Amino acid sequence: MLSKRMQELAVQKAKLIELENAIIAERDAQLRNLHEELGYATRDELINALRAVEKPAPAKRGRKKRAAAAAAPASAPAAGGKKRRKRTKITAELRKSIEDAAKSGATGAAIAKQYGVSLPTVQNIKRAAGLTRGSS
Repeated sequence: MLSKRMQELAVQKAKLIELENAIIAERDAQLRNLHEELGYATRDELINALRAVEKPAPAKRGRKKRAAAAAAPASAPAAGGKKRRKRTKITAELRKSIEDAAKSGATGAAIAKQYGVSLPTVQNIKRAAGLTRGSS
């Protein structure tokens, strides 16, 4: 019983392959003459006409890559013209110096400029040391 069904399956597969080949041959024949049916002298003219009608791809959203910026070395100035400065390593000594300067009454901006760190860094160190109003 099983072998008979296997034979039927093989016959159906052969018919399917035959049908696929017939469809492929018919489609190829239609494509071969498509340019003539549409009024073009050659296939190349049809292809060029199709490319001319093609819509451009929509613009991608997000950041645009700049070829010059991508090719420039990391130490070169950014697109805005400013060179990025190297990040300051916050050591225990630097932290202690910033805390002492804050205790002596210097402003956060003055401390940041003096030690070459950002104002938020100074504020974070002051908060951690309990030198701000909300941290007591």
